[in-house]
Amino acid sequence: MQTESEEPSQLIINRIILDNFKSYYGHLEIGPFHHQFTSIVGPNGSGKSNLIESLLFVFGKKASWMRLQKIHQLIHNSAEHRDVKKASVEVQFIEQSGNNRNYFSVKRTVHHTGQSNYDINNKHATLEEVTTLLKSKGIDLTNNRFLILQGEVEQISLMKPKSGDPEKPGLLEYLEDIIGSNQYQEQIDKMTEEYLQLDVQRREKGEMMRVVEMDLEKLEPGKDKAVELVRNEIKNSQLQNVQQQIANYKVQTQITKCKENLTQIEENQKITAQESKDKVKDHADTMKLMKIASDKFQKAKQKRQQIKVQLEELQTKDTQNRDEVNNLTSQQQRFQKKLDELIQERNKCIDEVEDLKKEIPAQEKSIKTLKQEKEELEEIVQKMNQQHQQEVRKLVEKKSNLQNIISEPQLQRNQYAKDLDITKNKLNQLKLPETDGGKGIQNSISECNNNINQLQEIVKTLNQTIDEIKNREKLQIEKQNQLKKELKLNEDQLQEVQQQIDGFSIQQNQYNEQNATIRAIMAAAQQGQLKGVIGRIGDLAYIDPKYDIAISTACGKGFDSILVENQQSAEACVNFLKSNRIGRYTFVSLDVVNKMITQDMMQKRGQNPSQTERLFDLIQVKKSEYQAVIFKIVGQTLVCDNIDLARKLKFEQRNPNRFVTLDGKLIEANGVMSGGGQQRRGALSSNNTKQDLNANKNNQNQLEAMLKQFQQNRQQIEQQLIKVDHELQTLIKDGKIIQEKQISATQDLKNQQDLKQDLQQKLEKVKNLEQEKAEIEKQRKEYEKQIINHQANIDTIDKKISKEKKQLEQIEQEISESENKELKQNKEKLQQLTNKFDKDDAEFKKMQTRLVFLDKKQKTLDKDEIKIKDDLQKIQSKIEQVNQEFKKAEVQMIENLALLKIAKEAEENADKEYKETQAKDKEFDELISRLKEKTNKLKQEKEECMSLLKKAQDELSEGLTKLEQIRLNYKEMQNDYEFLNELEEIANWKLQDQQHQQQYPLTTANQNQSMLNISFIDQGDESFDDGRKRGATLAIDLKAILEIAVTQELTEEQTIQFCPIEKEIGRVHAHIQAQIREITKDANIKDIQEFKIKYLEYKAKKSDFDQTKQQLQQQKQKIDQLKKERYDLFMHGFNVIGSKLRETYQTLTNGGDAELELVDTMDPFSEGISFSVRPKNKSWKQMSKLSGGEKTLSSLSLIFALHYYKPTPLYFFDEVDAALDYKNVSIVANFIKERTKNAQFIVISLRNNMFELANKLIGIYKTFDTTKTVQIQPELVQMKINSSVENNENINQNR
Repeated sequence: MQTESEEPSQLIINRIILDNFKSYYGHLEIGPFHHQFTSIVGPNGSGKSNLIESLLFVFGKKASWMRLQKIHQLIHNSAEHRDVKKASVEVQFIEQSGNNRNYFSVKRTVHHTGQSNYDINNKHATLEEVTTLLKSKGIDLTNNRFLILQGEVEQISLMKPKSGDPEKPGLLEYLEDIIGSNQYQEQIDKMTEEYLQLDVQRREKGEMMRVVEMDLEKLEPGKDKAVELVRNEIKNSQLQNVQQQIANYKVQTQITKCKENLTQIEENQKITAQESKDKVKDHADTMKLMKIASDKFQKAKQKRQQIKVQLEELQTKDTQNRDEVNNLTSQQQRFQKKLDELIQERNKCIDEVEDLKKEIPAQEKSIKTLKQEKEELEEIVQKMNQQHQQEVRKLVEKKSNLQNIISEPQLQRNQYAKDLDITKNKLNQLKLPETDGGKGIQNSISECNNNINQLQEIVKTLNQTIDEIKNREKLQIEKQNQLKKELKLNEDQLQEVQQQIDGFSIQQNQYNEQNATIRAIMAAAQQGQLKGVIGRIGDLAYIDPKYDIAISTACGKGFDSILVENQQSAEACVNFLKSNRIGRYTFVSLDVVNKMITQDMMQKRGQNPSQTERLFDLIQVKKSEYQAVIFKIVGQTLVCDNIDLARKLKFEQRNPNRFVTLDGKLIEANGVMSGGGQQRRGALSSNNTKQDLNANKNNQNQLEAMLKQFQQNRQQIEQQLIKVDHELQTLIKDGKIIQEKQISATQDLKNQQDLKQDLQQKLEKVKNLEQEKAEIEKQRKEYEKQIINHQANIDTIDKKISKEKKQLEQIEQEISESENKELKQNKEKLQQLTNKFDKDDAEFKKMQTRLVFLDKKQKTLDKDEIKIKDDLQKIQSKIEQVNQEFKKAEVQMIENLALLKIAKEAEENADKEYKETQAKDKEFDELISRLKEKTNKLKQEKEECMSLLKKAQDELSEGLTKLEQIRLNYKEMQNDYEFLNELEEIANWKLQDQQHQQQYPLTTANQNQSMLNISFIDQGDESFDDGRKRGATLAIDLKAILEIAVTQELTEEQTIQFCPIEKEIGRVHAHIQAQIREITKDANIKDIQEFKIKYLEYKAKKSDFDQTKQQLQQQKQKIDQLKKERYDLFMHGFNVIGSKLRETYQTLTNGGDAELELVDTMDPFSEGISFSVRPKNKSWKQMSKLSGGEKTLSSLSLIFALHYYKPTPLYFFDEVDAALDYKNVSIVANFIKERTKNAQFIVISLRNNMFELANKLIGIYKTFDTTKTVQIQPELVQMKINSSVENNENINQNR
């Protein structure tokens, strides 16, 4: 939801480019679309919806979204364009933020093979990348809220409150997808299932732990006696340990005195040793410094060599870079020279083009001038010819007389020549028919007869084959239908068996696993936490399994309730559930029900209708006092065999009772019918529940075997069906081929029969040709005679007019010679003008051709120039890169030279340092030799003093041996008593169970205290008060002694503390030994071992139980947190959307009201969301009761409310106003117009109230089975109209 202070970027569709998509043929660019409101108009069937489907195609939707079965069907396929191989749609987007614009495009192409691919900005991409990009820009591809297809607008308002079907979501799922709260559902379900499993494990582990705990309590008495014996044995070992360490301490004191005599020697030895050690250390340090100096010298020398090698490499690289720069420079010069030559040549072309453009008009003008001069001169020559004709009139008259003389003979001669030619043609056309007496035609007729016979056989065979194929097709179709029937029967049987298996599984689960809440209540009742709990009502009665489905369907929920004795017990159970956060449940109070239901109420109301039974009469109650409860649940419900009987009794006979059938169909008392779905079972127990369950298990095994067999049968039938279908398609294909062959053979047969008929007609004509042959020969001779006569006449006329022809030729020569000089000159000039005109005209055409050639050449040179410039730029980049490397290498050389100098100085310094440390080494060798002599002398003195200590040390060794034996005995006791480390834990296991671990107190402390006090009083050397004080101190010391482990060494402070009470410790020790002898008679150590084994088992089970309990609590907290997060997120979005929906609906309806309500206000996700509206001046109504227009307004209100909560940058509406009247179309159009401030709307509409408000109109129309478009901007059109009106007004005013 955007706030007013935010200025987010806006995404708009700029253009849609279609190539052979559906009804759009060829390349068609639609747009640019207006960034606010664009309307698409056009007649029905013109292809408007195809434009929306092009968006679905680009956004990756399947073919079914576009009303097709296969994706390749989107390729254009009209009558005139059937060979189109692919289709593509490209959508160009603009992402605008302030004055900044970001352009990008998404394209999808589908090929005729069905393969499709995507491009983003003309680069190959995947569908996932396209989806990610569009979603990142705010396009809601998950819910498609931006796209409302034709007829879908009403479906939004008719959504169910909650669907449960992911393919057809309800209003709850629809809003959850948009709000985003459904992301928690899968995790909550998974964690809830884990919680229930953990709870079952916790209860099971608790029961197992309590069984072991009872075993421990039985073993406890024997264990306590054995523990007391072991404790005393441990105390015995502890006292022995302290006594021996005190004795050893005394011997050690003597040794200490002896050692004091050696102190001075040892001090001198230490001083000498320390001095020697220091000198040795200094010597070693000197050696290290010498080694370091040597290494430093070698490293400096090696470093100098490395830098020298690097310098050589840099120099080599520098040389290579210089050579490369020279090569690149030469290459650059060559390209530059080539570029200069190309530019020069192009400039020449440009100059020549400009010259031609200048010359061509002049040349054209010159040609026109020459043509005019030529025409004028032709007129002059013609006039002069006329004048010349007058001058030579006598010659002309003489010529005319001669022509008159020879004209008649000449005409006669021409007629003879013409007749001669005609006769020759006739003679040539007269050809004697070549006949063989009709033998060739007869052979052809015989061949036709053979062909006809063969073709008749072929046609007959093909017809038989076609009939056979049709019969086989018929058999295959029958077989296919039979297999389909078998498949359907198999599916029905399989479904029935599956339902039976599911029913058995449900009954088995209900028997083995009761509801967790029920078990928690019953467990609390068994432990005494809850009183008055009787049990689940369904477990208090029996019924025959025949009526299990009927009673479970009619009264199942009632039997799941828990029966308690009174109202107080019910309230206690509710409080128990709340305090433990186990859940919610229904409790029925027995005393309340017994007051409500009397014995009279449970009696029959007359005779039951025929073929029916009262369910209450079929139930056997464990105790008669529970009958009222059972009756309250069942009532007067009747059971019958089938729904037809129930419907007849209920509606025809008007029986007021409820009816339920054996298969679970129910008719309520008010007439409401329900049924179908999964059949419910197990609401009541049967007389032989365990036996029935065992029998059901056997039946389930049999049914599972049948299910497997049915599945195998289905697979076999499907394979047979596929095979039959393939054979059928093959037969159909073969039938078409054979039919085509039959048609071809039939046509060939007809052609042969027609040919035979023609040959027979020709044979008749041949018989008449023999008679015509003689007549043609006679006529031929006649034509030859006529030719001879015509030629003789022509020769006679030529001889007769030969003299006149010669005279005529002489007169024409005289006329020609009589022409004057000016006429001849004009004729020559005319000839020259004609030649020049032809030459200039040819030159003009040549210039035009040259101009076209130069234009093409100039374009080629431009392309070459661009290519050479690109190459030059690449070379220049390469040169710059090499120069950078050159500069970098130069810097490195300078740095290495400096490093070389530094390395040389370091090498000299290291050599000097090495020589100095070498001199120091010699001095240390002499000093260490003198210290060794002093050390040997002190060592001899120490050996003499140590021999004096040997005796005292032997005594101490003996005492230590005894101490070791005490500890060894204790260790053996530890090995014998494997439980020793866990002794205190085993002794105090109950305290540890309550997480209050404590040390076991000394049971003999008071006795020891009394004994010590008595010993001190008996001494008589001290006063009574001093004895009491000393006794109290002694008791504290003994307590500290018994806290010391047998293997623990006493500190010097402890030893000094215990030495004064050495005798008293001995007395306590003797007392403990006496106790050990006394307890040993009754105690058995094996009791502890047996207790330990059982205790370890108890400990493991308790740890497992505590861990499971902790996991259960953690899981509950996680589930509650997830549910809270989901609830908070959903309710926030729900309230925002509901508020905006009410506001939007009031605007669209001018005063109506709309509301989104939770069906269950306590749990919004259980029953879903109801959508109701109150149109203006009407009452509240559900969506199904509204008219089409009211549904449309409701859906649009919800769409715009969702847009407010989660904006999407663009919307496509396809005729959403189809069901609206004139007024509401106008209201919706204006509302959309206001929304276009922050979103782009593209609306397909046929209503003028809608599209007249658009910023841009795109018209869609179809011609020759292809869609075309036209677009206008109403504002520009209106401006032109206003301008035209103003111009007309101005003209009228001027008039």
